Amino acid sequence: MIPMLSNGKDVDDVEINNLHFYLFEDSHTAKVISSPTKYAGNIIIPESVEYQGISYEVTEIGYRAFFGCDELTSISIPKSVKKIGFYTFQNCSKLKSVTLPEGVTNIGNFAFAQCSSLTTFKIPDSITTFGYDVFQDCTSLVSVTIPKHVTDLSYGTFSGCTNLVSIDLPEGLTSIDVFFSGCTSLKSVTIPPNIKGIGFYTFSNCTSLTSIIIPDGVERIDMNAFEGCSNLTSIIIPDGVEWIEMNSFANCTSLTSIVLPSKIKTIESETFSRCKSLASITIPERVVEILSKAFFACQSLTSITIPNKVRTIGEYAFNSCTKLTSITLGSGIREIGSMAFGSCNRLVDVTCLAETAPNVSADIFGYASIKSATLPVPATAIESYKNTSPWKDFGSIVATDSAPTETGIVGYPRPTKAYQFYNLNGYKNPNPQKGIYIRNGKKIAIK
Repeated sequence: MIPMLSNGKDVDDVEINNLHFYLFEDSHTAKVISSPTKYAGNIIIPESVEYQGISYEVTEIGYRAFFGCDELTSISIPKSVKKIGFYTFQNCSKLKSVTLPEGVTNIGNFAFAQCSSLTTFKIPDSITTFGYDVFQDCTSLVSVTIPKHVTDLSYGTFSGCTNLVSIDLPEGLTSIDVFFSGCTSLKSVTIPPNIKGIGFYTFSNCTSLTSIIIPDGVERIDMNAFEGCSNLTSIIIPDGVEWIEMNSFANCTSLTSIVLPSKIKTIESETFSRCKSLASITIPERVVEILSKAFFACQSLTSITIPNKVRTIGEYAFNSCTKLTSITLGSGIREIGSMAFGSCNRLVDVTCLAETAPNVSADIFGYASIKSATLPVPATAIESYKNTSPWKDFGSIVATDSAPTETGIVGYPRPTKAYQFYNLNGYKNPNPQKGIYIRNGKKIAIK
């Protein structure tokens, strides 16, 4: 091949011993570049090459140098190499192992992406810069060693590595984004203590992940962070978390309960959508809004209490929660979106503590069975509710704080079913013991 000159000094492309190089005249260094015909078999890159009597040290494997070389089976990289370029080995589907020498400081974006036969990888201690999606869709990768000093691994580092079971992340790591998205075999991972945020899509569709502990220093969980973790049964969210973004836990179909941190003020759209095993959740007192589809199709949820500071419940927020029997709406509620409690067809009791019937969409209980349900409200607001849709459609509207409608105390055995009881101050008691309570406007004594 006739070498091409780029600027009167550097040589754009020269073939030496079946490898193609770009030669830098000033520094007397060389970069491996792509070949007009794909490289194949076992490749040995030399530490230096000689051209026209001048020695050039090989310091870089360049942009797309081995991209799509689907017959490349192994490669030997000399210790002189400092940089692996963008897309360098992407889609080398038969490449089974790579050893990077100490001295490599830079690995570019997608450098080993779609190397579907690559099983193990050791990142050298000398690494300082790590690109995006370096191991994306390396579907045979089972083990990666990351140096302890690494503080930053970029977006999508291990996404789609479907055989990666576990990994030790360095303690100095400060951020993670889309790290493990689609790692369907990942069963456990320890999040380092210096992480401040769980980035978007970080663990999405990690379908073998059963539990995870989030360190105390985390302040936010970004959107879709745990979406589709279908075997995740429990998670501990530290109280320092102030923001949980939309879809964070959507489709976590095995999640049974979760305690939300006290600092959050908004439950974002679809945060727990389709968490069909979620049976209980406590909404923090500081929450002021619950956005659309936040708990859509949480089919195991039986009761929910909305704190007094909540002013807005978005459309479809609790739609299709088919086992929901009891709802308590706090005194601050002002807006409820369309179909917010639609298709909740087992509703027995909806308590609303607002002093005036909220003026809401008439279909917030669409396809729900409220004609046989009870609506306890403040005594002074009964007429307001009786004259406002959809509240007026309830089977009965009673006072939460009224005197009993009949005199005397009726003896009553300890209940074995989920009846609705209130103490003498008008507050609901889901598990009454011995004592005097109000049920259906009557004073009763639990024996």
